[in-house]
Amino acid sequence: MEEELLKKAKKKRIRNIVILLIIALFAGLAVLGLSLKSMDSVKDDPAVLETVETAQAPEEDPTQQPVKVKKADPAKAEAKAFVKVLKEIPEEASLTLEDKDTVAKARTSYDALSEKAKKKVTEEQLGTLTSAEKKIKDLEEEKLAKEKADADAKKKAEEKAKKEAAEAKAKADAEAKAKKKAEAEAAKKKEQVVTIEITCKEMSDHMDRLKNEAIADYIPKDGKILGKTKYQFEEGETVWDCLRTVCNSKGIQIDSKKDSVYGVYVKGINYLYEFDGGKNSGWMYDVNGETPNYGCASYDLKKGDKIKWYYTINYKNER
Repeated sequence: MEEELLKKAKKKRIRNIVILLIIALFAGLAVLGLSLKSMDSVKDDPAVLETVETAQAPEEDPTQQPVKVKKADPAKAEAKAFVKVLKEIPEEASLTLEDKDTVAKARTSYDALSEKAKKKVTEEQLGTLTSAEKKIKDLEEEKLAKEKADADAKKKAEEKAKKEAAEAKAKADAEAKAKKKAEAEAAKKKEQVVTIEITCKEMSDHMDRLKNEAIADYIPKDGKILGKTKYQFEEGETVWDCLRTVCNSKGIQIDSKKDSVYGVYVKGINYLYEFDGGKNSGWMYDVNGETPNYGCASYDLKKGDKIKWYYTINYKNER
């Protein structure tokens, strides 16, 4: 009996505890709802927020060191900008005149640097710029030298062509002049004609006076060794030139010698010599029916002259 009463008391106590817990739970939920509503009403209040934030701000840590912010170096930034431009320049071996503006741009960039910035540029970087500038200068000098050489060559070629043209013109003019002169001379020469004949009529009429019977066959019966023959002469030719040329062309034997008085003395024609017809016999000549008083090599031919060579058996006789 006592045991049952204890069990009932225990159950009752447990039931009371559960009820209290439920009541406490509902009470807590109610309080939480009021808190949320209160927070909604003050969330836009700056003063409240500041208070909350202040309350929430952590306390400063005396051991925490302040962060040091490194200031930017303007000189270094300038130098860096220059190096960026410098890198646009191709390698020296690949440089051409087309890169001149790029090199000039780098020089302008360097010259615009402050003194502090220039000190940030390395000797190697500056050397790259000066080497590029020297290469550009060398290329420009090479170009100018080539242009000058080309211009000189062109001028020389033009002068040569001009000279050749002048020489060709002079040659053509000379040839035309020579041709005209030749034609004039040919026309004149065509008119410069004389006649020549060779006779030994006196000897053929007096064969009894012939001392050298071996040449009797060379003396024509009519005395005509050469009938009247035309001879076209050139300016300056003489009676002797005419006789020699005609005899050679006709196959007529002729023999002569130089003479201090006559210049050229004709000793024999067609194997008939001086003294073959007597002590006063020999060859003589006349022009236009007259006997000149000088040698045949001294008589200049003139247009229309009539030359006659004749063998006389006595030159002392008047003809």
